[in-house]
Amino acid sequence: MSTPVSMLDDEHIRLEYRLADLPTAQHKAGLAGLVLLIRNLEERGVEPRPVLVRVDAHAATIELDEAGLRGLFDDLYDGYWTEASYGSKLQNKEPKRIEEIEKEVAGKTKKEKRFIYDDFRPRGALFRHLLKGGEQDPWLKLWQDMLWAVLRAQPKTREEYKRRAEKEQATITAQLWPKLLKAGEKRGKGKPITDSIAGSIFVGAQDKNAERVVFQGLVEQNLLLHFWPLVAPIFVPRSVDIKNKRRTDQGYLLAIPEVADLEFFVEEIREYWKSLDPKVQGYRPAACFIDVPEEASLELLFQLSEQRIRKGYSGLAGELLAIEWYHQEKQGNNVRMHGQGRLLLDMGMLNEYSRIRDHNGNPLFKSLLIRNLLDDRDWFAGAQTLFGAYPAEFFIQSPGSPRFCPFGLDAGRYFRDRIIPVINQQEKTGMTEDIDSHARLARRIYRLIGAYVRHRTDERSKIKEKDLPKNEKEQTLYPKEFREAREKVTKDAFLAMRGRNDRDFIEYFTGTICSVPQFFSKEHEGQEFIEVSRALIKTPEIVKNLSMLALSAWSWLPGAKEESATNPTENKE
Repeated sequence: MSTPVSMLDDEHIRLEYRLADLPTAQHKAGLAGLVLLIRNLEERGVEPRPVLVRVDAHAATIELDEAGLRGLFDDLYDGYWTEASYGSKLQNKEPKRIEEIEKEVAGKTKKEKRFIYDDFRPRGALFRHLLKGGEQDPWLKLWQDMLWAVLRAQPKTREEYKRRAEKEQATITAQLWPKLLKAGEKRGKGKPITDSIAGSIFVGAQDKNAERVVFQGLVEQNLLLHFWPLVAPIFVPRSVDIKNKRRTDQGYLLAIPEVADLEFFVEEIREYWKSLDPKVQGYRPAACFIDVPEEASLELLFQLSEQRIRKGYSGLAGELLAIEWYHQEKQGNNVRMHGQGRLLLDMGMLNEYSRIRDHNGNPLFKSLLIRNLLDDRDWFAGAQTLFGAYPAEFFIQSPGSPRFCPFGLDAGRYFRDRIIPVINQQEKTGMTEDIDSHARLARRIYRLIGAYVRHRTDERSKIKEKDLPKNEKEQTLYPKEFREAREKVTKDAFLAMRGRNDRDFIEYFTGTICSVPQFFSKEHEGQEFIEVSRALIKTPEIVKNLSMLALSAWSWLPGAKEESATNPTENKE
């Protein structure tokens, strides 16, 4: 077998990479990024450049000289000068000029000083060529911001971009080429050449750790680590700010694919970059936001799967083994690793995620579903923990609820669209042996909670639900008094359940929720009553989870300030 690095003559070397020989997902993604960049240089007519001798599913052969390596790195680390605006003066640096802008704060317009400096940025020529918006595309800006915030957060790691912005050549070529030549000479004699690995090209690495242990790798493999950011999609995780009741950005998340089919993946990721929607939300791409870190891997798999389907293939075939994700955020002068993980390819999981992403807008409800999907648990598992972490108004509709998509709206949709119709159809067709017991319990509890909420709301409100006015489209109008009554009933029950242990919850459920008239279907009356009773005794935590989810669902009423809308949580059965 040939060696990974071999000498063609005194000035040319051959690099032969096999995916199976590469140690990490970052190395495999780096090989894909290297192939992608060389092909992109060919499309743009950039010379000198390395030559792709062969690329197949499992390996690539590349031939290059020093000029080809220089052309590669000059393009990868190309930079340009631009103006940057700051809200305060930079330390020990005078601004180029000072501008005043008008900014709206709390409904009032205020003037704010902005300090303008000359600054350099990574050009990202490959992305400019592939993205729909070119140099103005928000995905390019996101990539540039990510580099400066996490991978190249330390100013000394940006020097190559600065040299290129000043029309100088990247110095990494002069550093790396002699090592590659030496590796070619020594590999023929069975002596590999190693070199240190910096954290700017390998997530989680340090040139030297606290114990002064050097992080090293083979020279020819280290080369690949410069290129994986070209094939690693970027996402922006958002957390829910309890105090301000809004979503806040929390750093950046890199989804690094572990490539199994090199040739196919390079084409797929090229199409991925070309297909990205430049639509923005604020100043960032609308499609970059996620609510759970693990969602990034699922979203990337979903997008690649959709590409395959459009081409007539059936889902993901085998171009990926897994996707690794790294969630990082710059805090002060340091970059904090919030978390990392690895997701294996699973078509069943991907199909379920496609349903979650299309029908859920509340970040907390979506997070609950995704985490349970990844942990292979029931969709409602852990709801009690979630309910205990946030104030009640995050789940029960009220004037003080967050302004993003209501939790109760998504919970109601799940009961109505994912639970009730499926069981009804199974019962109608006689497929009762296929009915999931937890799903049937969820339907029964949703009805029980609904009957309780509607009965108690009618008691508290001067106008009964059946007497509520309707508009010309027969859509119900909900006056303020009725909304307040519904909020009071659902919130009181929600808080009462949240603060009770299993035994106390059973007493509350039987003594309060079951204290109003309940209507069981004649056909299944005895069976449904027995199911609920048995669940209360054996699995009260499941009944509690489902009951609080149902309370949230029934708390939601459409159309604030008596706007007309159809009530999606209305029990039409």
